[in-house]
Amino acid sequence: MAVPEVALITAGSAGLGAATARLFASVGMRVVINYSSNTERADALVEDLKKLSPLSNTETTVNFLAIKADLAKRADVIRLVQESVEKLGTLDVVFSNGGWTKIRDFMDLDDNMEEDDWDRCFTMNVKSHAWLMHAARPWLEASEGAFITTASYAGVRPSGSSLVCEQSLTP
Repeated sequence: MAVPEVALITAGSAGLGAATARLFASVGMRVVINYSSNTERADALVEDLKKLSPLSNTETTVNFLAIKADLAKRADVIRLVQESVEKLGTLDVVFSNGGWTKIRDFMDLDDNMEEDDWDRCFTMNVKSHAWLMHAARPWLEASEGAFITTASYAGVRPSGSSLVCEQSLTP
C-alpha cells in the first residue's frame, strides 16, 4: 500500500486554508496546518481532520498536526518545513496561503505612509511565499510534488485591500 501524500498548508487553521485542509484530509492525504497564534483553533481543526479522513488514526501514527510559525520570519518558515518533514517523512504538496493586509483610506495618501505596514505587507504577501518555496523545494522535487500559492484579489484591484495604489489616487 502506498504511503499517503503529505500536504503543508500555511495559514491553515481558518478560512480558505482550513477548507483546503478538510478537502485534502477527506481524500486521504496527511496534513500539516500552519498557524500563527490561535492554538485552540488549530488543535480543533486537527481533531476535525482526523474525523474526516479515511486514514486510520493510532497513537503511533501521525497523520495530522499543527505547527505554529510566523511566516514573516524566514527562520520560522524554514523550521516549519523541516519540522513537517521530520514528523511526517515527506512533503508532496505545499499550499502557500499566508498573507497580510491592513485597511487604509484609499483616498488619503497620508494614511498610507506607514513604512512598517508596507514592509509587513511585502514580506507576508511576497517574500514569505518565496521563502516557503525555497525551503520546500528539495522535498517537492523528490516527490514530484506541487507548490500552490494563493493571492488576494486585492492585489489586482483596489478594493478590500489595505494600502493605496495608483488606481485609487485618481477620481
